[in-house]
Amino acid sequence: MKIAKRIGLTSRVQYAKRENGTVKIDVEEFIKIIQALGYTENDLSIFLLKLFPKKND
Repeated sequence: MKIAKRIGLTSRVQYAKRENGTVKIDVEEFIKIIQALGYTENDLSIFLLKLFPKKND
């Protein structure tokens, strides 16, 4: 519930729906979540590199 409160959600159910993929999150909410976990916006690459690996040009 700590993270849910940090990102502005008022119940565990709201957070669980996002965690389980029932409710999609937008970019702003994603940033709030990573900040609540102790990451910064500059750390986003660690998440995105798995989806979009660097191409060797």
